Formats: sequence, C-alpha cells, structure tokens
Amino acid sequence: MVDKNRLITENELLKNNKDGKLWILIDNKVYDLTEYQNEHPGSDSILHDVMDIDATQEFQDVGHSTEADKIKESYQIGIIDRDSLNKMTISNNCTNIELENNKFKTLLSIGIFIFIFIMIVYSVNTV
Repeated sequence: MVDKNRLITENELLKNNKDGKLWILIDNKVYDLTEYQNEHPGSDSILHDVMDIDATQEFQDVGHSTEADKIKESYQIGIIDRDSLNKMTISNNCTNIELENNKFKTLLSIGIFIFIFIMIVYSVNTV
C-alpha cells in the first residue's frame, strides 16, 4: 500500500523523471504516471511537457472529467515537500516566481512606454 502522505522532495521528483519514469506534481500531490503515460488520451508528450514543473494550472486548464480526477488520484504516491522546492515553478500566488517576473516586465514596459510618450509630446510642443 502506498503512503499518499509521504513527503517527496523536489530532487526525488526530478530524479524520477528519467529513463522512462514519469512523476508529475499537481496540487502539491505527486503522481507516478510511469505506467499510465502511454494510456493518456492526450498522448504521453503532453505529460512530458509538464514533468519538471508544477502542472496544476495545466491540469485545470484542460477541464478534466471527474473520471480523469479519479484516475489521477489512483496514481498518487505522496505530497511535495514544499520546503525542498528550489528549481520548479510552483503554481501558487505566494510562490510563483514566473508570475512575479511577468508582472515586473509588464510594469517596466508600461513605464518605458509612458517615458517615450512624454518625450514625444514634449518634443512636439517645443518645436
């Protein structure tokens, strides 16, 4: 019987995504999809695309059925040790590094646009 509450570190998860093995992180739970990957209706390549990230958002975006949720839960092998997270992008508003970087880039772009706009207006008015 698998202990679904076993803490799995990021390193352990990443190590198990080699040599045909496939572990996925969704909603802080770790799933061993090694045996299921060839049966996945959307193809195994979709699963491989998200094997080294938190796939929570991708899983939710697809709109999986209740049956898919049941299948997914049958492959759970533990929960992620959040204290061990270092390299993975985690789908959580408090820790999503990519989201913060995107906000910064957006604000920087807006600031540059406003600066250029002001410079154009100023140069037109001084001519």
